[in-house]
Amino acid sequence: RGLRFADLDEGMALWDLYVRESQRQVTALGARAFEMRYEDFLADPLPHLRSLVDFIGLDVADDELARSVTDVDPSRAFPFLGDPELEELAERHVDRLRDFGYRPTGVLP
Repeated sequence: RGLRFADLDEGMALWDLYVRESQRQVTALGARAFEMRYEDFLADPLPHLRSLVDFIGLDVADDELARSVTDVDPSRAFPFLGDPELEELAERHVDRLRDFGYRPTGVLP
């Protein structure tokens, strides 16, 4: 058999496996782990970047952080929207997506 992600459903299963494992790792690491959802960062990058910078202990001025996020494009958050094949994939895996806080339309709860 070919690559595990040779079709979209297999890719979704692999994504599920990776996210579940990352959640186990975050839980095990506790305060030593930092977790950020990509879509949350894209929607409002400055506070998320500030949280990351604070977590790793860097001293970065707010104006520097603000300059660093000027090119962040929030429209990149849910690129599958508008693609009928990918929207259908999301519908087929609605339970899996909901487990991670997503709705099939790509809108976060």
